[in-house]
Amino acid sequence: MKCGGFVNAINVCNLEAGPISETISAKSDWQVGRTSLNVRNAENAPDEWELMTLLKFEQRKAAGEDLKTIEYSEVVTKEGKSVYRYMKAIPTGALCLKCHGGQLDNKVSAKLNELYPVSYTHLRAHET
Repeated sequence: MKCGGFVNAINVCNLEAGPISETISAKSDWQVGRTSLNVRNAENAPDEWELMTLLKFEQRKAAGEDLKTIEYSEVVTKEGKSVYRYMKAIPTGALCLKCHGGQLDNKVSAKLNELYPVSYTHLRAHET
């Protein structure tokens, strides 16, 4: 951001976030990724477990729980195997809202539309 502002930061996130997750996963026994109720990249869309967990996080946040402490884990059966699943909320800081907020600078908005031609996927419709 210091070298090219928020528009440049979007390029960095677009190109480097995925490889960072892949590198961490390759160096550990964990499969690391990121998702949200509002994804820009369809590849980051939550699976069913992640979606249900994210919706529970929203309920916990609405009940006043501190986002910094919200996490959840359980062992689930996936393809006949026991798998440990873990998710932790990542609070959105003020700086993050420059690209992830509701009111964006025109240049930021244009760059996001260029890189992610399909707007945010709103998954809250799945709430029960």
